Amino acid sequence: MAATTLFLLSPDICSSTSADGSTILSVEQGKLYSVIGAGSLIWAKLAAAPSGLPLDAIVDALQADFESVPRRQLEGDVKNFLRQLNDKGIVRVSDGHIPRYGKALGDRLEAASVFFLLGAVDILLKLRLRAWAALLLLVAADIALKVGGFRALHRAVQRWPRSRGPAQGSAIITQICAAVDRAGTVYLKQALCLQRSAVTACLLRRRGMAAEMVIGCHKMPFHGHAWVEIDGEVVNDKQKVRGFYSALARC
Repeated sequence: MAATTLFLLSPDICSSTSADGSTILSVEQGKLYSVIGAGSLIWAKLAAAPSGLPLDAIVDALQADFESVPRRQLEGDVKNFLRQLNDKGIVRVSDGHIPRYGKALGDRLEAASVFFLLGAVDILLKLRLRAWAALLLLVAADIALKVGGFRALHRAVQRWPRSRGPAQGSAIITQICAAVDRAGTVYLKQALCLQRSAVTACLLRRRGMAAEMVIGCHKMPFHGHAWVEIDGEVVNDKQKVRGFYSALARC
């Protein structure tokens, strides 16, 4: 490999690293990965270098932790691991120049969909038809997942704006969460935590609340989950969910 070759995280990658390993979320693919041992060390070094690292720098950084391993063997192991990450699309290779791409047609369609949904949701909320607003967004969330996968839903929630009006009281949080629950009971499909949390976050933002959808993961057993927080407080789940799951992404 050329000396200028850099390894860096692919776009739309979120991760969390702790003493027992790293958990990686690919927003693009909607997949979770778990990495332990030396692989987690390599990942942590890549995650700490957003502009990318050359192979030699990664090997140099690992050499202190694996002094008994010959450098040639360590370099081969690192190459093999990076190749696996590249094959999965969670690490990419660059020559040092990161190209800039124009806005894709799909992104424009997503933005337009959010714009039209906003109008309909605001009307329903103004009429206090909260369950109908939740039902509409549940349908939209399922369409986004079917057409564009997890990435489309994630980006839609990211783009969903907060109302410029004053934040309403805690009572509206209870009302919105109850409305999402009612909508889920009559919805023809099972609304999982991802769809419910996306809808809850969007409805609360239209009531002036700084709501975030959080994507988390528990390693053993390996399991993903989504919930909504406002100012660090969980609003549509138990508070202990924050201790059980490691947060990977917020939108």
